[in-house]
Amino acid sequence: MLYTKTNPTGIDVPIQKAQKLLHDRLNDLWCADLDAYGRAYVLDRGDITIPEVFVDGKDYKDVLGYDCNRLFFVQDDIVTKVSNKWYETNVAIYFILNLKEIKPTVTHRADEESHNDVDYILHRTDFNVISIETGIDNVLSDFSISNRDNFNYADFEPYHVFKFNCNIKYDLSTTKCNV
Repeated sequence: MLYTKTNPTGIDVPIQKAQKLLHDRLNDLWCADLDAYGRAYVLDRGDITIPEVFVDGKDYKDVLGYDCNRLFFVQDDIVTKVSNKWYETNVAIYFILNLKEIKPTVTHRADEESHNDVDYILHRTDFNVISIETGIDNVLSDFSISNRDNFNYADFEPYHVFKFNCNIKYDLSTTKCNV
């Protein structure tokens, strides 16, 4: 399922474009539906720090878990002004996947195949890929999830968690209406 904002502005415009492209193309390539979320906020919730997407009113939704294949974006806290209305920042795109669901015909661990699919699609966006991170300790190091049972076996087959670290330049005043 594709979860989008009604009227994205600024950084959310290129994020939503990439989100929609990744969702549509990966669903075509993969044999499983992908939940694609936009920009998540890293929030402290008592003794845990987790990424959540804004839903409505004061409600947020936790985007971590293995209940479905998913992706979401997290923007760096630092945004640099590069010209009049143009800004630049880093954005991480997180993927939490069941490889056996997305690549059921591949007989080995399909982690590199999934990276290749994502990289191919991101080259058709405004995102500049800097690096790919794998390994649960690296990928989820910005969050404190040590007490979450669903990540005890995060890097074991069939599950794979990875992120693409990217850089993006965007017009702060751009809205969906003026794209």
